[in-house]
Amino acid sequence: MHADPQPNDPGESQRVFLGWDRPALPAVADWLIDRFDRDHGDAWVVVPTARAGRRLEALLLERRPVLVPPHLVTPGAFLDAWTQSARPADAPRVANDLETCLAWVSVLRAFAGSDTPTPDAREAGHHRLAALVPAPPSPDDWPGWWSLAQRLVRLREQLASGLADFGDAAEQAAGSQARWAVLAALDDAALATLAQWMLTDRESARRAVIDDMSRPVWQAPVFLAALADQTPLQQAVFERCVSVTPLVFADASRADRFDRFGGLVRDAWTQPPVGLPIDSLRVVDRRGDEADAVAHAIADAADRWQAQHGRPLEERHITLALADESRGPAVIRAVRVAGGTARTAAGRPLNEAAPATLLHSLARLLKTRRLDALAELVRHPDLQAWLNGPGGTGFDSDIDWPTLLDEWATRTLRSELLAEWLEKPDLDAPGPGASPSRGESIAGLFRRVCSLIPSADQGQRPLSSWSPLIADALRTIYGPHDLNPERARDADTVQALETLAARLREQAELPDFPEANPTLDVAAAIGWTLARVAGERARDPATAGDLEAMGLLDAALDDTPVVVVASANDGFLPSTVNDDANGLLTDSLRTRLGVPDNDARFARDAYLLTATHRSRVSFAMVAARRGEDDEPLKPSRLWVRGASSADTAVRLLRFYDQPTPHRPSRTAPNTGPWLNAGPTNRFVIPRPQPDAPLPEKLGVTALRTYLACPYRFYLAHVLKLSPVHDAAVEMDAPAFGSLLHDALAAFGQSPAELRESTDPAVIAETLQTLLTRHARRAFGTDPRPAVRVQLAFAEERLEAYARLQADWNEQGWRIVHIEYTAAADFPVPAGTVRLEGRIDRIDHHPELGVRVIDFKTGDTPADPLRQHVRQRNGRHVWTDLQLPLYRDLIRRDATLAPFDASAVELGYVALPRKPEETDWRPLQADEGFWLQASEQRDAVLTGILTRDFRPGAPPDYPDAFSALCADDWPGRIDDLARWEILRNQGGTRRA
Repeated sequence: MHADPQPNDPGESQRVFLGWDRPALPAVADWLIDRFDRDHGDAWVVVPTARAGRRLEALLLERRPVLVPPHLVTPGAFLDAWTQSARPADAPRVANDLETCLAWVSVLRAFAGSDTPTPDAREAGHHRLAALVPAPPSPDDWPGWWSLAQRLVRLREQLASGLADFGDAAEQAAGSQARWAVLAALDDAALATLAQWMLTDRESARRAVIDDMSRPVWQAPVFLAALADQTPLQQAVFERCVSVTPLVFADASRADRFDRFGGLVRDAWTQPPVGLPIDSLRVVDRRGDEADAVAHAIADAADRWQAQHGRPLEERHITLALADESRGPAVIRAVRVAGGTARTAAGRPLNEAAPATLLHSLARLLKTRRLDALAELVRHPDLQAWLNGPGGTGFDSDIDWPTLLDEWATRTLRSELLAEWLEKPDLDAPGPGASPSRGESIAGLFRRVCSLIPSADQGQRPLSSWSPLIADALRTIYGPHDLNPERARDADTVQALETLAARLREQAELPDFPEANPTLDVAAAIGWTLARVAGERARDPATAGDLEAMGLLDAALDDTPVVVVASANDGFLPSTVNDDANGLLTDSLRTRLGVPDNDARFARDAYLLTATHRSRVSFAMVAARRGEDDEPLKPSRLWVRGASSADTAVRLLRFYDQPTPHRPSRTAPNTGPWLNAGPTNRFVIPRPQPDAPLPEKLGVTALRTYLACPYRFYLAHVLKLSPVHDAAVEMDAPAFGSLLHDALAAFGQSPAELRESTDPAVIAETLQTLLTRHARRAFGTDPRPAVRVQLAFAEERLEAYARLQADWNEQGWRIVHIEYTAAADFPVPAGTVRLEGRIDRIDHHPELGVRVIDFKTGDTPADPLRQHVRQRNGRHVWTDLQLPLYRDLIRRDATLAPFDASAVELGYVALPRKPEETDWRPLQADEGFWLQASEQRDAVLTGILTRDFRPGAPPDYPDAFSALCADDWPGRIDDLARWEILRNQGGTRRA
C-alpha cells in the first residue's frame, strides 16, 4: 500500500492507495484492522453506499469478532452528523422529508391558486404553474402535488451538491432565467413556510454551517473508504475535518488521477481509454437474450474456476452488475431457471409489494365505487385470505368472489356500485328463507371491504386523522399472518409494512394547522402515503440466494472474485445523470454550476469498470445490438475506446459486423448447476386425464364443439372450463342473442290476444315492452351508452320480426312450446349417450304439421344447410348437427305424439343486422343428408365415449382455449405427432 505524507492541519489528508490486487472492501477491512486495536468506536468510515457499509462491517467482524466497529455511514449521513454537531443548540430543528415536501406542496398550491374560490383565479394560477411544468396537477390530485414537490426538492438537492441554489441557476441559465427565477421565488416561499413552522430545511442547515467559518471543525478521525465519486458539497465538509484519510481503491501508479480527498480528477478519467479486454464483451442480438448470455458467462467462469482451483464455483463468489437496474428481475429469473439462486441488492420497489398494491386497489374502490375496482381488490391474495378467514364477509366463505364478480359484470355490464341496487338488489332475488342472491352477496362484500376504513365515505379529513385508520386497516389484514422477514416470500411484505407504518406515524403526528396538514378524502390520503414510499425498495433476505445482483457502484466494491456486467450498452454504461426537472437542469448548466454532470458520470463509470476488471479473477460484460422495440443499440463507449484508432475499429466491427459472439446455445454446457436442462419438456398441450368422468348428458351444441375440436370439447364439457372476465363494456354476440331470445320466449308465453295478433304493430309493441323489461332487469335503469345503442338495434330486429309473426298468425300457425327441452338416449357400440336439446320454439299448423324454429341473431343471415355442412379443401365437412339432432329428439319425444312429428319442418328465423333480410329459412335437404348426419352423430358419440380428444385445427379466430391448445406454438405439429403415436400405443397421457 502507498500513503501520502501525514497531514498536520485541518482539511489536509493522507491518501492510502489500496491497490487493485483484490476487491475493495476486503482491502479496506484489512487496512482498518491493521491500523487499530479492538476499539474503532471514535472513528468514522464514510462508504459510498449503505450496502457497502453493511458488508464492510461484516468483514471487520469476521476478521476480529470482538471488535468495537467504527461508525459506518454514507456521505449523506456523515453530512447530517457533521451539520448537527456544528449547529447552535438553539437553532431551528431540521425538517424531515415529509415536512419539507409539505411546505413545497403548500407553496405550489398557493402559486397555482388551487384553493381559491373563484374559477378564474384557479385558471390563472394553473397557467402560471403550466409555465413551469407541462401538466400541473388538478386541485384534488394530492399525490400529484406530492410528486411535483418531491421533484423540486430533489432538484434543490442536486444544486446543493454543487454548492449552488435556484438563484445561482437563474444567473447562469441561458434562455430559461424566467423559469429559474420562479423556482427561486418558490424556494424562498417554501423556506419562509418552514420558518413559520419553526423549522429549516436540510440543505440550508448544511450550507449555513459550511459558510460560517467560526464553527468548530470535526475532531474525530474520518476515513473515506473507496469514496471516489465526490461532490463539491462533500469536499467542503471534508475541508472542515481535522483528520481525513482517503482509502483509495486504486494502484499507486494512478495517484495523479485522484485529488487529495481521493476523489476522481475528471479529465484524467474521461480522456484515456479504459483498457478493457476486447473479449470481455459478449454480444447478443436482442436485449431479451441478455439474461441467457449472463447465465452462460457465469457457466464459463465456473468452468475456468473449476480448472484453476479444483473445486466448484460457489454462488457467493459471483456478482451480477446491472448497468440498467430495471433488467434485474429478468436476469434473476434467468439465473434461477439455470438452476441457481439469486437475490437483488437494490430490491424491488415497495409500491409493488403486497401491502402497497392492496392499499392502491382499496383507494381506487373507495374513490370510484366501481364494480371493476371491487373485482380488482378481491383478487388480491391477502384480501382473499382475510375474506375467507374468521370475521370475513358474513356470507359463505367458499364463494369464489372473483368469478362471481366477473359473471355479474358480464351479465349486467354495470360499471358502478350503485346505491340503488346495493340497497335493493332486485336481480335474481331469492324467496323467503333462501340463500342471498348474487346481488345481495356483492352488496355485502362491498360494505365489508369498506368497513376496513371506518368513515371512509364521510368526506374530507386532515391527513393526520386518516393515517391511524389506514394503519388499522393494514393491521386488520396482516395482523393474523405469521410473517418472517427472513423468508424470501415474506421479506417484501414485512419491509413494506414497516415502511408504511413509519410513514403513517409521521403523518399522524403532523401539526394541526392547514398548511402542514392537508384536508383530503380517504383515497387521496392513501395515494399520498403510497407516493411517499414510491421511491423506496425492499431488499431480498440473505436466504433468497448467495448470488447477488446490484448496481455497478456496489458491484465494483463487492468482495466476489467473479463479476458479470449486464446491459453494457451506451446510455447505461456510462449512464447519464438523471434530470427530474423537465429539462431545466441541462448538462451545460450543471457544468457551469459545478453540479455533477455527464462528464463526471463518465469518469465515475470509467473508474468503476477499471477497478472492477483489474481486481477480479473473472470479468465479463453483456451487450445487445437491438432493444425491446427492435431499435438499434450502441456498445458502451467505455469498452469501444481502444488504445488506438485501429483498436477502436476492431471493437466496432466485433460488435456490429461479426456473427453474434457467445450467442446462448440450445445445448447447455455441462457446468454443475448452471444451465442444466430440466428432465422433461413442459411446453406441450396438457394431456387429457384418463380418469376424468364424462358428462352424464350432453347438450346438442356440445357436438358442434367436438366437430370443431375434440380437445376443446374435453376442456369445455369434460373439465367444464369456461372463460370468465369483467372486461366487457357492451353485449357480446351471445349476450345480445340471449337478450333477443328472452324477449321472444316471453312473447311466446304472453296472452293469446297478443301472441296470435295479425297486427304487426301490436306484436312489435309487445316485443318492445318485453325487451325493455328484460334489459332493465339485466342492465339497470341507466345502462352504458354502448348498451343503449345495442338495445335500439335489438328493437329494430324485433320490429322486423313482428311482420313475419303476423303473417304466420294469419296463415294459422300457432305457438305450442317455448324453450322446449327434449331428451333421449342414443346407443352406439361404445356405449350410450343421453342427448338433450333446448329448442327455441315449436309451432304447429293443423294442415302443414310441426315447425321447429331456432332463432339466429347474427349480423348476416345463416343458411341452415351451410351451417351444418361446408366445403373445405374440396370436400364436405360437417360443422354442426343441431337441426338433425332436434329432428331425432322430436321423433323420440312422447309429449309431441299428438302432433304429426313425421311432417316436421326445421329451420332458422334469421334476425340479422339488416331488417329487410329478416326471414324464415327452412333446412332443405335430401335423405342422403339425414343419413350422413346420423353417421356423424354416432361417430362423435363414439369419439367421446372412447376419449378421442385429439386437438383439431386452430379456429379462424383465437378463442379462450387458444393458449391451452397451443394454437400458435411452432412445436405444435410435433407434439400432436407424439400424441398420435402414444394413442396408437393405447394411452393418452404423456409419459
